Order: sequence, then structure tokens, then C-alpha cells
Amino acid sequence: MTTPTSGAASKTTPASGAAAKTLPTSAGAKTLPTSASASAPSSRTSPAVRPDIQALRAFAIISVTLFHFWPNNFGGGFVGVDIFFVISGFLITGALWREAEAGGKIRFAAFWARRARRLLPASLLVILLSSVAALLIAMPIGYLSFADEATSSTLYFENFTLLAKNTDYLTSGGDLSPFQHFWSLSVEEQFYLVWPLLMFLGLLTAGLRLGKLAAGRKRGILLWLSLVSLASFAFNVWQTYQLQPVAYFSTAARAWEFAVGGLVAVWLSRPTEVEVRRKPWWFIAGALAVFYSATMFDQQTLFPGFAALLPVLGAAALIYAGQSTHHLMPRAFINLKPWQFLGDISYSLYLWHWPLIILLTMWWGRDFNNVGKMVIFAVAIVLGWLTKRFVEDPIRFRRISRAGAIWQLGFGLLAMLLTVGATLGLSALAQNRVETSWANTHLKPSLLKLHDDFSSIEKNQNCTTSPSSTDFEVCLMGYAGQKGNPGQNGGGTKQIALIGDSHARQLFDAVNAIAIRHRVALYVISKSHCEPMASQGFPADYTEPTCRAWNQKLETYLASRPAFDLIINMNASNYSITSADAPAAFKHLVQTQLARGTKWLVVKDNPVPMNNLTSCLELLGPAAVDDCAVTPEVGFKHADHLAEVIKELPGVIYADFSDVICPAARCAPFIGADIVYRDTNHLTRTFVEKYLQPRLEALLSKELSE
Repeated sequence: MTTPTSGAASKTTPASGAAAKTLPTSAGAKTLPTSASASAPSSRTSPAVRPDIQALRAFAIISVTLFHFWPNNFGGGFVGVDIFFVISGFLITGALWREAEAGGKIRFAAFWARRARRLLPASLLVILLSSVAALLIAMPIGYLSFADEATSSTLYFENFTLLAKNTDYLTSGGDLSPFQHFWSLSVEEQFYLVWPLLMFLGLLTAGLRLGKLAAGRKRGILLWLSLVSLASFAFNVWQTYQLQPVAYFSTAARAWEFAVGGLVAVWLSRPTEVEVRRKPWWFIAGALAVFYSATMFDQQTLFPGFAALLPVLGAAALIYAGQSTHHLMPRAFINLKPWQFLGDISYSLYLWHWPLIILLTMWWGRDFNNVGKMVIFAVAIVLGWLTKRFVEDPIRFRRISRAGAIWQLGFGLLAMLLTVGATLGLSALAQNRVETSWANTHLKPSLLKLHDDFSSIEKNQNCTTSPSSTDFEVCLMGYAGQKGNPGQNGGGTKQIALIGDSHARQLFDAVNAIAIRHRVALYVISKSHCEPMASQGFPADYTEPTCRAWNQKLETYLASRPAFDLIINMNASNYSITSADAPAAFKHLVQTQLARGTKWLVVKDNPVPMNNLTSCLELLGPAAVDDCAVTPEVGFKHADHLAEVIKELPGVIYADFSDVICPAARCAPFIGADIVYRDTNHLTRTFVEKYLQPRLEALLSKELSE
């Protein structure tokens, strides 16, 4: 997700090659106020709206929205975030630089006031309306799961909220929030808050004197921006390989993208540069770079990291050459009205499209087909235009824009606080509704504690590896892991392992209790979103790109130690289902361990519930046992090909608990008073310990007693 907070003017200038110039406007020309030029004190420093940048914004917003609607078909559309960040860096840095050139100083309050006037009206409107709609559609229990994101989005720290929730943006398999797209708006707002200060520090470092800027100072600020960019880029690459969500969501890891745009802005301010005569090769190269990124990247691309260089440098090249009047420039294509229109409403369109996708899907209860998605896309465009026409522009350009900067900041802060108060009030209302509901008072766990009813191993960060990391962790549990019992070598007891992803971990408490009872050492080896597979034949198209490296470490570990007596395994089938090569790679690993004398217990993956299960439980109460159930065909929509491919191998124990989870030909949301699912695909610890542990005990007793 990204944010097109470009600062385009409410209207574009005539889309001719001459109008595309950024040369100072003539004395009689009237230049529309743009957020890029909002920091400039006069028309002398206010360039006209550039149609090429509007078209680039249009490309970026289309890329992002196509990715959100059809992630499997337009997997690289997320690079729109990088394009928008470069555009913002170019426009904002250029405005600050021109202001420093003209007056020898940066007016911080005026700059921040213009940013508030540009961003807040539309974003606060969308947050308020989305909150009310979420409360009605997702029900109070659904709204509570992301109410904190409504508040953090209002205060522009949604990126940190998602980091705290361990969100993996590109491969997230958990619940999605209608506010999740505000992460990039938060990054931009943090950039807007800090960047003028960094620019001021850079200007001081470069030797700025009030009212005067020597030519050598430009070289100094270019060096300063280069250092900022290189430092941020290094942090981005390091975090991409260490903890990818930090690289994705962190402002520090994204700052280099803004800085690259800033470098272009300062470079283009050279008085000897004749922009309209610039060669078009830069434009062609940039267009190829961003198009390749948007169409060829996907969720398997290790991003941002080095891969982000392609869309960032491509966008920079497009901006650099965008005003060339060379005959090879596709000026007629750039100036097409649809491109200019989409670029003009890109901010509002971005704000609306994601909540519409999430909330309407919740309301519908299942994914929309292509026709439905296109209708939602059209509605988002209409809402984007209406918001631009009747909310953004009136506040941005009319009466309040003539107030003092401090007054404008005060109004903006007041609006934010009122919005926070509204979201907190809705949260309190939702909390009260859930607390008094039948499902919360009669079922176990209660609805308010449902999402916390997970395996106890999840609380031990040293025992699991996150989706984006390749760290390899081994935890000694079971009897050998008990205080006062044998140590790291298992003490000569039988040694078993629980290996797999989060679906394997949901069995931990049951397996651990059995291991303690039979005095068996239990090793837990787990990485989220990763099934154990052999490196030989590892699928090139596997969903999570870090799994290959982790599985190589798993193979090395298993080969370096004595064979386990038993390996217990369960896999989330929705991650391997898209790869035709995954079953063979899984089978190869299992056969390798079987040949060493290890037995392999594979548990068939559990069915999934309806998407809005918790809301259904809250709404229907006792009737939910039937009305919120799904058929086995729906529950097992992702076939467990991994379990199927090995279940007939000698030495493999195949466990199918479908009859427990789906009694009477339906997959029930709760059995007795016990809720089966804690989210969209995981079982509750309560259910596993009460209903699956006895079945596992029956299967394991003979193996562990011999």
C-alpha cells in the first residue's frame, strides 16, 4: 500500500509541451497553488503543475489498486509506494530548496500548515466513515480487532502499529484492517515532519547565509542528501535481510527514496540546465524500469532491499526527463485526460479504495469476482473525485488557507483530536456490546479473549522464526525441557520433534503435555509461513521467499544430529497450494528422514471457518452453531497436498481429525461450549487441548512407550 500525497494542484495546467516547463512563470501568468510550491513565498518559485508527474502518479495509483484487487495477477503493484515516495521527495525538497534560495530561510510553521491542510481533511473523513462502517459491518467484536489502527492512523503512526502486530505486508495471512493502508501515509507524514529540519541542518552544514546562497552551497546540499540517502539505503538493505517488516514499514528505511527525489529536485535547479532539451533516453529507461517492477515483481521478491532500486531510480529518471520536448517523448500519451484525472484524484482514490475492498468483502462474506471488483474500483474513483472536489480543494484553497500558519496548525490538531475521540468512543461502545453478548458470556474462550487463545509456544520468541526472517531456532521442550530434568542433549530419553509453521505450533501444548507424561524430549523447530522441504527441488514459486534459506538450515541441522525417533508435522495448506513443486520437495525431505529410521506423524491441515466468524458468533448467539458453520467442501477449500503425498509411505503415521472438527457433515464454529477457531485459519488452544490431545495421545502412546 502506498500514498499518493503528491501535492498536485486541484487543476492541471494545459498539457502542452510549453506548459510543462518548470521555468519561472511570466509576470502575467497565474500559477495555481500546488503543495509542491506551497512552501514558496512567491510565484517566482512556484512551478506549474507537471503533466508528466501527474501521469506518473496515475501509473502508481493504478499499480497499487490493481495489486490490492488482484494480488496474484498484478503482484508487483506494491512498487507504487516507491514511486510516490520519490515524487514526494522531489516536490517537497524542491519547494524547500526554492524557498531557501529566495529568502535564505525555511518557514517551518507555514510548511507544516500547508501539509496539514493538504492531508488531514480527506484522511480524517475516510477514517471516521470507515470506523462507523466497520462497526456496522464487522460488528463490535470485529471493530475491536482493529480499533487501535483507526487511532494510530489518525495520529500517523500506523506503520509502527503494524510492526508491533508483526504484520507481514506482502504475505499477510491474518485479519486485514480497513486502516492498514495508512502505514504509508504515516511514513509520509513522518517524512514531512522531519525533512524540513534535515534540510535546514543540511543548509547550515553547506554554509547557508541569510539572503544569499553561493553556488558552492548547492554542491554541499547535494552531498548532504547523498549521505542521507546512502545511510537510509544501507539500513533498508540490512533490515530487509534481518527483519523485512522493519525495512518495509520503517520511515528510516524508506527515507532514501524521498532523498533520491530530493536529489533530482536540487540537481534540476541548476541555472544552466535547459530541461526541455533533455534527451529522452532517461525517460525511456525510467519507464521500462517502473513498468518492469510493477509487472514482474511479486510477493516472492525480497523487498524493499536492493530490488527497490529499480522502481526508485526509474521514477527519478522519469521525473528528470519528464519535461523534455524531444520528438521521441510520448507527450500525447502523457497528456491524456484519463491520466491527468487519475493523477489529480490519486490521493483520495488511494484513501477510499482499500476500505471499500475490506469492508465490502466483510459484508459480502466472501471474495468478489472480477465484475464485483471492477464495480468497487469504479465506486472508489467516484468517491475519490467527490472528496477531491468537495473536501480537499475547498479546505485547501479557500478561507482557511488565508489564516495564519499557527491557526491552521491549531485547527488541524483539533480535528485530529476530535477524530481520535470519536474512534475511542466507538471502541468503548463496541467493548460494551461485546461484553454483554451471549457468545462472550457462554462460550470458551470468551470473545474478548479469543485472539489470545493461542499456543503457549507463541509467547516464546526464541522458539519461532517470523515469516520474513531466515533465523533458525531450536527449542528443547517436553520432559527434557522441564526444570531439574536432563539438559540440552535430552538426557538419553526418546527424542521427538515438532516441525512446521504456525499450524504445527497450534499442536504444541497438546504434544508437549504428552511428551512430559512419557518422559520424552521435545524439540520445536518452526518458521511461520514455511513448510519443511528439501532444498533439492525446492519450488521456485514458493509464496514466502525466505523459506528456501531456512529449509537449507533445517536440512543441515537434521543431518548433523542423530535421527529423531519421531517427527510430528502439520502444515498450513494455503501456502503450498499455489506451488506444483512443493509436494515433491516435501516428500523428498520426509523420505530422507524415514531412511534414517525416523518415523513421521503428519496431521492433515484443519479446515478454515467463514471469514467473519467472530462477528457471526456475536450476532447470532446460540443459533451460530448451525448458521455460522461451513460445509467440509468450503472448510477444506485448500487441499492438503503435502499430507496426501506422503501418507502411504512406510513409516508415516497419517492423522486426520476432520471428524472431530467437522462433525455431522459441517465444520462447526463451536462444539459444546468451546470455540473451534481463534482467527481465520488457526484453532484455539482450548479446542486443541480438549478435543485433539486425546486423539494424539492415542496415536503416540505406542510410539513413545516402546
